[in-house]
Amino acid sequence: MSDERIITCMLPQGAGLPLQNRLFRELGLARVDLHSARGFIGSDPRGLFNRIQRDVHAVLVDEAQADEVFGWIYREAGVAEHEGRFLYVARASHATPFALPAGIPLEDHRPRARE
Repeated sequence: MSDERIITCMLPQGAGLPLQNRLFRELGLARVDLHSARGFIGSDPRGLFNRIQRDVHAVLVDEAQADEVFGWIYREAGVAEHEGRFLYVARASHATPFALPAGIPLEDHRPRARE
């Protein structure tokens, strides 16, 4: 699997799902994992840490298309234009493929109910 790359992108909470949908619909990329993470970053003048929550993408691509997809995500996610966005690429060591069974249609996103 050393000929594959994993592109990781961190975006503000709520920005991840629209990008994931575009990666599939516009680029045909189905090997995209999306999850949310939270933590703390830096500190303010009082020494208190600032809580953050981010959507995190892990996009698995062939080495040959890694630069093209990286550039697309960089532009379309506004990494340079907006604060709090981060993007990097690394060699993939392992991954598990996921796919819908044949004949199962792709559904449009339906928001989850708030608990």
